[in-house]
Amino acid sequence: MPSVTLLIHMNLVPETGMPKPLFSIDDAWNLLSKGQVVQAAQIFQAAVSAKDQDRSAWTGLFVCGVLSGQTDGIDRLAEERDNAFGDAGSMLCDALILLANNEVLPALASLADSWPSESHYRPLVDYYLGHCQLALGETDQALESLMAAKTGFLEKGAALNLDQADMNLSTTYLQCVNLMDPDAVDQCLIGKEPARPLEEITWLDGATGNGPVFFAAADAKYIRRFAAEFIAGLAGKLPDGCRLHLHIMDPDEASLNEEIAGLRSKAGKTGIDLRFSHHNSAAFAVEKAAYYAGTRFLIGDRIIDHYGCGITVMDIDLVAKTSLERLAETVENQVYARYLRPDFGPGGIEYAAVTCFSRDQGRDFLQKVAQLIRLRMAESQRHLWFVDQAALFQARHWCETNLPDFSAGDLAEIAAFDDLFDHTSAEADKAAIMSSHEKREA
Repeated sequence: MPSVTLLIHMNLVPETGMPKPLFSIDDAWNLLSKGQVVQAAQIFQAAVSAKDQDRSAWTGLFVCGVLSGQTDGIDRLAEERDNAFGDAGSMLCDALILLANNEVLPALASLADSWPSESHYRPLVDYYLGHCQLALGETDQALESLMAAKTGFLEKGAALNLDQADMNLSTTYLQCVNLMDPDAVDQCLIGKEPARPLEEITWLDGATGNGPVFFAAADAKYIRRFAAEFIAGLAGKLPDGCRLHLHIMDPDEASLNEEIAGLRSKAGKTGIDLRFSHHNSAAFAVEKAAYYAGTRFLIGDRIIDHYGCGITVMDIDLVAKTSLERLAETVENQVYARYLRPDFGPGGIEYAAVTCFSRDQGRDFLQKVAQLIRLRMAESQRHLWFVDQAALFQARHWCETNLPDFSAGDLAEIAAFDDLFDHTSAEADKAAIMSSHEKREA
C-alpha cells in the first residue's frame, strides 16, 4: 500500500473483485485544481492501490501528500513506484515541477525538511525547491538549494538511472550540474582563475560599415541545414545598413569556399550584407553539441571588438516573422537583454535564442559569460547541455550583485518571442541531444 493513506470510498468491479474509484483520474485532477486535496487523494490512491501503472495517479497522490502536509514517509511512495514500474525519478519530476511552477514554496520547503538526506531521490527535491525559489526571485536561496542538488546528483545519480532516455530527468540533471558553486563563480569573475585558451578565429571579411550587427554561429552541419532559410527569413526585416555575421565551427575545408559563395549569393539577392568567420574546435576536447551551442558567447566579445559596436545574437534555426529594428535599438539602450523565463529553471531562465549586448558593458558581460562556460568545461568535458544559459544566469546574477550600474532588459517588453520568430525543426534535435547520451558524470 502507498505510504500516504487517506480514507477512500470505493466500489468493486464484480468481474475482477478489484477496487475501482468512483471517479476518474481526470476528475481527481479537477478536484485538486479546486483545492479539494483530500477528495482528489482518495481517487488517486484508489488507482495506486490497484497497482494502476498510470503515472498520473501516482503523481497526483504525491502532490496531494505534499499539499496536505503529509510529507513524512512519502519518499516511500517513490520507492514503491520504482519497485513496481522503474520510473519513480521521472514521476517525481512530474510532481515536483508541478509544485514548483505553481510556486507552493512552503510545501516544497517542508518536503525538503522531511525528506531523508540519504535517499537517492533527495537531489530532485532540492532541485525543485531551488527551481521554485528562483521563480519567486529568491536567487541566493535558490543557488544554495541547487548546489545541494548538484552535489547529490554527482553522489547519487547512478541510482536514479539518469542514463535512461527520459526528458524530465535529463533536463533536470543537465540544468543543475552546469551550475557552478557561487564561490567559484566569484573567484573566476574577479580574475583568480587561470586564463584558458581562446578560439583562433579566421576572419573572412572586414568590419566596414557602421550599421547594427546581427550574429549567429553554427557548426558546418547546421550551416548547411539552416543558413539558407535563416538568411531568407531575414530578407526585408533587418535594419538599414545592417551587417549579418555568420561564424562557422569546424568547416569542411574542401567545400567551405563554395558554400560561402552560395550563401553570399543568396544574401546579395535580398540586399543582406553577409560576413563570415570560422575556427576549428580540435583544441577543445569537450562535448561538441554543447560547445557549438555556446560558441556564440565564447567569441561574442571578439565579434564586438571586430565591428566596434554592440551585437544581437540569434539561433541559426530561427525564422524571422517581422521587422527586427527594435532589437537593434535595444543594443543601444541595454547592457544585456534577453527573454526572461522565471519558470524554466536555472538553465532556461535566460533564453539564449535571442540576446542583445551593448558595445562596452555588454562586451564585458559577454566576457564573464565566456569565463563561466570555460570554468564549467574545465570541471567536466561531458554533460554540458545548458552550460551557455546557466552561465548567462550566473553571470547576470553576479553582475547584479556586484556592479551597481549593471542592468538586464527583458525582450518581452518589445514583443513576444512568437510574434518575432518561428523555431524550425532543430528544436527536435536539441531534445534528442538531451535524452540520448549518458547523463552520469564519470
